Amino acid sequence: MALRQGEIEVLRTWFGKVPARTIKKIAALSIGYAWILYFSQQARQAEEILVSSLHPSSRGVGDLDEEGWRELVNAIGKATQDKLLESQVLCQKWIDAFGDRNMVGKGAALTCQAFIASSGRHFEELERLSHRAAVAIQSSNQHYAFIWLKTAEIQGELFKGDIARARSVLLQANKTAEKIQVPKTFLNKMFGTLELQILHEQNHHLVTQESAQASFDFALNYGVTDILWGCTQAYSRFLYHQGFRDRAMALLEQSRLASCERELSRLNILTKVQLAEFTLLNNEELGPPILPDECELTFLPNQNQAIQARMALVTSMYRLRLGKQFGVAEKYAKQALQSASAISDARTRIAAHYCQALAAFALGSSKSAKRMILDANLLSEHLNCHFTRLWIKEALLSLSPLAQDLFNDLPDDSEAKATKDPDVRIEDSSVPPVPGNAHSTITIKQISLLKCVSNGMTNREIAERLLVTEDTVKWHMKKIFSELKVTNRVQAVTEARLRGLL
Repeated sequence: MALRQGEIEVLRTWFGKVPARTIKKIAALSIGYAWILYFSQQARQAEEILVSSLHPSSRGVGDLDEEGWRELVNAIGKATQDKLLESQVLCQKWIDAFGDRNMVGKGAALTCQAFIASSGRHFEELERLSHRAAVAIQSSNQHYAFIWLKTAEIQGELFKGDIARARSVLLQANKTAEKIQVPKTFLNKMFGTLELQILHEQNHHLVTQESAQASFDFALNYGVTDILWGCTQAYSRFLYHQGFRDRAMALLEQSRLASCERELSRLNILTKVQLAEFTLLNNEELGPPILPDECELTFLPNQNQAIQARMALVTSMYRLRLGKQFGVAEKYAKQALQSASAISDARTRIAAHYCQALAAFALGSSKSAKRMILDANLLSEHLNCHFTRLWIKEALLSLSPLAQDLFNDLPDDSEAKATKDPDVRIEDSSVPPVPGNAHSTITIKQISLLKCVSNGMTNREIAERLLVTEDTVKWHMKKIFSELKVTNRVQAVTEARLRGLL
């Protein structure tokens, strides 16, 4: 029952009281204990236990093997070790062999595949697998798989940088968990690691060191690479921003040490890249940042692209700090932007836009630089990536004196609050938004324009804020009217809210 409910911490304590010889004698205990060890980041011990369960004297081996439990634990265990391609293949083989007669196991295997799709940034595949996994989970009342499935879905939104959507999925997952009575202990802690990342982006002022440390401690014990890294990056940047730079570096070293002990090479590389960025911002080294070699990137293709984007970004920042070679800095920023765009990584895109803008500004392209910053700000505002925007702006200000000139020359970033037309302005509470509108062709810039319209801004004011001409504003308004099937600005704002665009 505890296993089905996902009470891993309770089970670790319980197994600690069972004699080792008893565990080895009973196959069900051996396999269950291996499962617990895998999800407690103790893969070597888990593999040893699985081998011991094959001993002829182990009771109940035949019955368990008929439903493929040992193979399932091994398949999913590979994913906890970040051997995702191997786990994907083993999970599919297990589903083909045992899925029709073991629905609990099928839900777990499909959930594992969904998590791999999320980690690999295959978001359409993630959606397809999530639906299949949800059916198997609901039919078998498998709470632990539910927790990890929702974690995969929320993690996918975090990878995309859609913080607003991640928050929505998290809230809905909590409501569903309440409705189907999922035990709260493990769920709250796992979701807490995700909530830390969301809250840190949306409003970092609400994050406390105590809550962040608790989430990090949990992730260190029970989080796979993506969970632990997401938590580590958010907490270390939070500490660095608060002025606790030594603690931030120490946290990264703690995560790096864990990666070495557990042979998690991707976590090790991600940590090294963040350490290189912190070292750069600390102005500790005059030489180039120490980054991993390209030949070390042997992971899933999109995972490699994500790391390459971050490495190119750090290199661009280094070139900007030198105060020369701005063309090279621009080249690396474009590389980061290209890699991030290929995997729909909005947060890295925002940072890359800022670096590219500063390089362009240094090269004399002031107007182009302003547009890049504006585009990044619009994307940040739309997705609620507020800390990413704050982080890269403060980083560039610390690296280059030219950044202050660029940012001072930008138009006022705040939206107009006073309205000249009370009939146009519509308060947030007047029309409840309907979440989700994946088929809309309205662009982020047009959504930003609609926000300006909802605040009663004139075409001239909108043009000044978005750095475009009034004719461009009129052209966008025609496109918006056509897409929303409305005839005036009041109807456009109302319909946009109904569709959840505002």
